[in-house]
Amino acid sequence: MSAYERIVCAIDLGPQSEAVLERAARIAADCSASVTVVHVVDYVPPLGEDHILPPLESVEADLLAAARKRLDALFERIGVPEAEKHDVQLLSGKPANVIADLAERLEADLVVIGTHGRHGMRGLLGSTTDRVLQRAGCDVLVVH
Repeated sequence: MSAYERIVCAIDLGPQSEAVLERAARIAADCSASVTVVHVVDYVPPLGEDHILPPLESVEADLLAAARKRLDALFERIGVPEAEKHDVQLLSGKPANVIADLAERLEADLVVIGTHGRHGMRGLLGSTTDRVLQRAGCDVLVVH
């Protein structure tokens, strides 16, 4: 088996994100691989006529800004020096689709992802993880 060169590390900024980041960083160090950290904001506006909502772009921008702050706090908590921060992608959409599409666009040979996220459990894996396993055209490491 050849060493990995491009790793996509998908995190939901939940409690397991630290373990997922650390595993991706360890593999990257062992293989001299690059790592792209991705967090996907999945905003679904409420349905119905009773809701007055700000423009979708405004809501997504606010959610992405909040995610950036949480990600910076996570990097600080686990001691990632500024000079060594990985490439970070904060995106919006359906997480599994965005993660698989990003991995394909970057020609990643490994996706590292956690078992449970914010979308509940579907069997042993989270539904996002399950969908990434189905869609990704590369190896997927599921961190338990």
